[in-house]
Amino acid sequence: MLAQAISKYIDIPLGKSTVSAFPDGETFVKIEENVRGEDTFVVQSTCPPTNHHLMELFIMIDALRRSSASRITAVLPFYGYARQDRKDQPRVPITAKLVANLLVASGANRMLTMDLHAQQIQGFFDIPVDHLYAAPVMYEYLKTKEFDKLVVVSPDVGGIKMAHAYAQVLGADLAIVAKRRKSPTEIESMSVIGEIEGRTALLVDDLTETAGTLTSAAQTLKEKGASQILACVSHALLSQKGVERLCESDIDELITTDTVLRSAVEGINVTTLSVAGLLGEAIKRINSNSSVTSLFRFNGGMTSWWPFWRLSIQFDWIMKAVPLSAETRSVFGRNRVKKIRANGRIPSVLYGKGEEPAVIDISEKDFERLVYHSVSENVLVDLSIEGDQAGKHLAMIQEVDHHPLSGKVLHVDFHKVSADEPVTITVPIETKGEAVGVKTSGGTLEHVLFRAKLKALPEDLPAVITIDVTEMQAGEILHLGEVPLPEGVEILGNASIPVITITAPRVKTDAAEAEGEDGKEKK
Repeated sequence: MLAQAISKYIDIPLGKSTVSAFPDGETFVKIEENVRGEDTFVVQSTCPPTNHHLMELFIMIDALRRSSASRITAVLPFYGYARQDRKDQPRVPITAKLVANLLVASGANRMLTMDLHAQQIQGFFDIPVDHLYAAPVMYEYLKTKEFDKLVVVSPDVGGIKMAHAYAQVLGADLAIVAKRRKSPTEIESMSVIGEIEGRTALLVDDLTETAGTLTSAAQTLKEKGASQILACVSHALLSQKGVERLCESDIDELITTDTVLRSAVEGINVTTLSVAGLLGEAIKRINSNSSVTSLFRFNGGMTSWWPFWRLSIQFDWIMKAVPLSAETRSVFGRNRVKKIRANGRIPSVLYGKGEEPAVIDISEKDFERLVYHSVSENVLVDLSIEGDQAGKHLAMIQEVDHHPLSGKVLHVDFHKVSADEPVTITVPIETKGEAVGVKTSGGTLEHVLFRAKLKALPEDLPAVITIDVTEMQAGEILHLGEVPLPEGVEILGNASIPVITITAPRVKTDAAEAEGEDGKEKK
């Protein structure tokens, strides 16, 4: 069970409760231990039977609320009814919103979920929602395999953003299968946009139940000459019809996660990856009031989510110059620049102190790979321009322009730096570990300052400041001037600004101490 795996990761036993049913089918829940004032997490995936699991979840949340739990977080690895997120026909409900309302009404204070069918479902909630992604877990598995000319394929137009994220991090090409539906379970026709022949095709999707879209897409890809076909699906519900289709399909391997409970399937090569570590880490951070951002980091102008995510927070301390090739650009004007972008190149400019700007273009794939492997927006590059006798130029990314809708990189500005002259940059501040003041004293960790301005030689600058808070006690404050830095790095700004504080728990008043376990005043 996923809940047990999460419990093992956190190293805390599962809470005790009794869930049973009356003869007429009604669900009965009893919490078998004291949860007064506790931070509670209810793990329930809404896989089939969906209605039963949802009702069980609502009842358990209500039981916790009436038992005086201080905070209740509903952990839904798979959010049921997510496909009913809009009125696409007359007189139909928006059931995804109804489920959100019911979760809040039952007493949930927060929701943690993974790979929503539509990200805008987060807006249906009036409580905080932490939305994680299973894709990095998939990537860790995929990078252990060797592929011949990999192409990532979106099985429908709606999955282009997810497929693009896979493609850029795997360094693969992108293709799309366009489909026309007869009904919710039948596909009328399909066509492919992209080069498939002689390649390994990787289909990516967030959800499959009857596998109609996947198997039809796989058949089309096979007809187009794909040598091997794999499918990555976050939530594989797999009805009986879906199992039958997959058994008869051209898919060589189905890669999925344990977000839904699924019985063993024969006749299909299924690889199930666990997301317990990811969910467990999120739960630990929510409990300690730490930042969850680094589990699904966004970059300022990018709309794609995956390339800035880190499962284990391990960062290179010092920035290292990364080689990047460029070509001199001799064509100008809007239409000509469009042609450059159509050929997979990004128009760019290299600026220097008192020098004429160098008008260049760079490979889109090389740039995306460069940004993915960085741990912050500050990237130091060794820029080599074809035909430039000056050789390599040490530079930093100054500005990146993105398309406002697609997030595609339109233009990059670089700025020359000197290896022996200090530069000033702003770097993110991260935390790691669990403070002893939180773990043993019941304090609250507050991350106050998330970025700091530093000055140093380019190759002495840290990409990220990572602070280990393990030894911090309740009542302690770490100020900006106390942050440890490498030799030669100067921190700019007010040294007395707090970066991290461990707030001590509030002392009970006499009136509160006079109350017993049942909340009634002692006599």
